[in-house]
Amino acid sequence: MADEEADVAEEAVFLALAQGPCPPRSPLHWALDKAFIIFLALTLTLLTLEAR
Repeated sequence: MADEEADVAEEAVFLALAQGPCPPRSPLHWALDKAFIIFLALTLTLLTLEAR
């Protein structure tokens, strides 16, 4: 029974990854991604500096 469940999980992962490439992202999504990464970096920096 465990082998059958493992086979199903592997097939599900393969099917999820085999859907093809993602469509290109718009410039708005690029800008939002960059802003989020910068916000995340600044937040983590402030938290680490405050922890001292």
